[in-house]
Amino acid sequence: MEDPAAAFLIDGLAAPGCATCPDQVGLVCREDAMVALAEWDIEPCEVCRPDTGLRD
Repeated sequence: MEDPAAAFLIDGLAAPGCATCPDQVGLVCREDAMVALAEWDIEPCEVCRPDTGLRD
């Protein structure tokens, strides 16, 4: 993976390295992050808002 677009949390997505989300369990590419937000019951971190950087 080149540059990870988001970090998976237990119950959401955060920007990689978000200090307010210590429970990051892995990194995902932009495409996978967009699918997770659109199709799964995944919420973006309300502090770092990774979803705003994923918009076209």
